[in-house]
Amino acid sequence: MDYTYDDAVPRRHFNPVSTTMTNSDGLETINYTAYAYEMKDASTGADTAVWNALINRNMIGIPIETLKVVETDTVDGSRTEFRFLMRVLATVHLQPTIAPHLIHIYSNATK
Repeated sequence: MDYTYDDAVPRRHFNPVSTTMTNSDGLETINYTAYAYEMKDASTGADTAVWNALINRNMIGIPIETLKVVETDTVDGSRTEFRFLMRVLATVHLQPTIAPHLIHIYSNATK
């Protein structure tokens, strides 16, 4: 099994962002995990209200989205959506920095 970690300098966290495994049939399975630090605006790469809220609350180790890909087929995944008890509604299009062609996070979150 191969692990891929956050490649930002300086490193923002030490959690694996992907794991790759090849089974006995030669099929490659990749598990992607997006954390708060991977949540940036998909079009600009800028910090978002959701990103800032999670970082400010020290919620950096919680998997926000997971995705399991076998060869080119997405077979499983989950997304955690957060809503904060304030009045400003932030609609953000989020995308992790790893495998952007496979993972697209879209979220409506209240800041």
